[in-house]
Amino acid sequence: MLAAGVLAAGGVVLGGAGPASATVAGCPYPYVCFYRTSADYEAGRPISRYRDVTDGWQYLRSQSVGAEKVYNTRHDDVAYLHLAADPDHPYCLAPGRTVFLFEAGVDRIRISTEATCP
Repeated sequence: MLAAGVLAAGGVVLGGAGPASATVAGCPYPYVCFYRTSADYEAGRPISRYRDVTDGWQYLRSQSVGAEKVYNTRHDDVAYLHLAADPDHPYCLAPGRTVFLFEAGVDRIRISTEATCP
């Protein structure tokens, strides 16, 4: 389910993932799930998942660093992905969306109660 654009900062491709209320790709609501490969995403095998809203960054578990896809099942909360290669410009993952990370090097996550990306 890859879609439209590639973001220059971080090399990311966006895609839709279907209804946020359903379990998609093995990721139940209200989690943000990480997948090592696209095959893991297609098979519904997340390598880790996060759900806590925090004011600061959460460091990713070691198995999540270098993940190829991230899916946000949350209905009204965005997930910010901290890019090691571009730490001043975190990527915002909107609710119900999937992102394909080429070699963006995500190393942290922050789930926010903001309903939309800035």
